[in-house]
Amino acid sequence: MSIGRLIAAFVVLALIFGVTLVFATPPFRAPDEAGHFWRADAIALGYWIPPMHHGHPSAYIPRGIEQLWYGRDTPLELEHRVLVHFPAYYTPLPHLPQALACFIGHNLTLRPLAILHLGRIFNLVVFIALMAVAMRAAPLLALVVATVGLLPMSLHLAASFSPDAMTIAVATLLTAMSSNAVLAAAIAFVKPVYFPIALMARRATAWIACAVSLAITALLLHQTNYAHRPGVMVDPAAQLRAIVHAPFRFIGIVIADYLRHVPRYAEGLVGRLGMLDVPLPRIVIGMLLATVIAVALTNESRLIAKERVLAAVSIALSMLLISVSQYLIWTPPGAGYIEGMQGRYFLPLLPLAMAAVGGTVRRRIAPDVVLAVLAIADLVAIVAITPKPGP
Repeated sequence: MSIGRLIAAFVVLALIFGVTLVFATPPFRAPDEAGHFWRADAIALGYWIPPMHHGHPSAYIPRGIEQLWYGRDTPLELEHRVLVHFPAYYTPLPHLPQALACFIGHNLTLRPLAILHLGRIFNLVVFIALMAVAMRAAPLLALVVATVGLLPMSLHLAASFSPDAMTIAVATLLTAMSSNAVLAAAIAFVKPVYFPIALMARRATAWIACAVSLAITALLLHQTNYAHRPGVMVDPAAQLRAIVHAPFRFIGIVIADYLRHVPRYAEGLVGRLGMLDVPLPRIVIGMLLATVIAVALTNESRLIAKERVLAAVSIALSMLLISVSQYLIWTPPGAGYIEGMQGRYFLPLLPLAMAAVGGTVRRRIAPDVVLAVLAIADLVAIVAITPKPGP
């Protein structure tokens, strides 16, 4: 299959299954979607960096947007605004497609549910476009990119208000175009824990751009820094002191966490939908994992030994930063374990991981077979997430 046909097939399949997921997924049945919806709507209203109210990032948004959380698709009521709280761990960048949809919805006075669907569509289209650009930029990784982009978990996130969609796409683009300074800066803006991917760059300008972006991101997010977990006390400052005081103990906790939860993280990587409460059949999970491994081992990236080692270091550093973030903001102080880790957090690292082992097996896998497997899995995912009629 030519690169052009593979890209076309990816775009068509992603649009078909993605748009179906947009409408099949009930409101706020994607991870953290309510908070992301409110944050995007706040950006559309001019709250680029949300003010803090009682220790929480907050904004006044139209009453109709807030009421959708309660299952009521009431009129928008743009002039009648209510205060809502939401997480603000990211810069506005990964929320921009969704915020644009909210801005359009406000000006057209659309119903809140229509704005939700429009934002999901905008997020999906940007995700597909960026992934297609990555395929064109790195033809040897085209099948890898298509595989990652068509995983049920990837499409589920892209067909929601989740900023993870842009994070995955930017990380994939940076893997495909490792020396691009703009992308190196963008990865720090969308989600700083993935900045080690920029270590693959061959140009100092990319490293400098990433460093500057990290500094700006830290300044932007400093005033919205908070940690709140209902029913559980968290103390990021105390946790950070514990890590600094006993770094090797923390490394041991991280290693134990990964070893203990490999099956759960692997399942979440390819497809555990909804609020992580909609599993796919085990045979589908096994089929997806086998496909990812097969594409990884047979892709034609052919990194040299030095690049493979650097990729392994970059991935390991990002995984450590992910663990640190969850230990700080989601784990009780002094705990000998880590809470809040999810398999979807590793999707931005998957293209680089697959590229790092490319060429291990000389035999090629037919793209048609890969696309067929992914299409079957996406159909199963759509059936799983679609609400079933009551008795």
